[in-house]
Amino acid sequence: MIYKISSPAKINLGLKVLNKRADGFHNIETTFQFLNWGDDITIETKVNKNQIVCPSVEEKENIISKLINLLKNTHGFKENLKVTINKRIPAKSGLGGGSSNAASVLVAINKIFNLDLSKKKLIDLALVLGSDVPIFVHGRSSIATGRGEIFKKVSLVENPVLVIIPNSKVSTKLAFENFNNIESIKYSNKKNFNSFENWIRKNFSEIDKIFNYIENYNDAHLSGTGSAIYSMFNNFEEAQKIIDNAPSNMNCFLTTTLNNSPIEDEIKNYGV
Repeated sequence: MIYKISSPAKINLGLKVLNKRADGFHNIETTFQFLNWGDDITIETKVNKNQIVCPSVEEKENIISKLINLLKNTHGFKENLKVTINKRIPAKSGLGGGSSNAASVLVAINKIFNLDLSKKKLIDLALVLGSDVPIFVHGRSSIATGRGEIFKKVSLVENPVLVIIPNSKVSTKLAFENFNNIESIKYSNKKNFNSFENWIRKNFSEIDKIFNYIENYNDAHLSGTGSAIYSMFNNFEEAQKIIDNAPSNMNCFLTTTLNNSPIEDEIKNYGV
């Protein structure tokens, strides 16, 4: 059997780093919203061996391999799968590509193979894989705290959004290692305040130039620890003006925000 699922990107409507935890992670506060854009995933069952097909990531390093091993170790999952990922979400962009992939496959496996894992259990498993994975399992735009696994319902407008993906890549690990709360205060009154914006703009000139360009027209915001930048609009026409005047080397596109991930609707009738 072959199953097709979506793997949406996300943006952070602000990201505050509160403090470092005893376990080495950080407590954060952020608001997530999904994008009507992302990766596409195909899951093929009844195959001879596990195979993860994703040209941009070595198979053994792919988060899906880690997910399958986790399910084997914790729940005795024995099925072999061929998972093919059509990547659009770049790595180290702050758009949650790998995390979204893992969450979509986890939720789909739970449904396809009737594992009957509760949403809480799925989120617990997701957190083992990474701090951003639980929000994609949760599947609803939310205010997230803790490491990103404690959710509070929020009502958000679904808007047209311009997303810019710089050539620069920002390592989440490096960003947290260089996080300085004093430096970030400069932007503390900004809408959708992001604790990493000051450090990233100081250290990545390309990203700073994009911010300066967008801010000539509209507010610009960093997603996650970067490098992607986004700008919200009331209509597509306003956003298109920025694209029309943008430098030819600026990699950008228009989409809309979503409050609900499409994954739950897609898997409703799945099962073997």
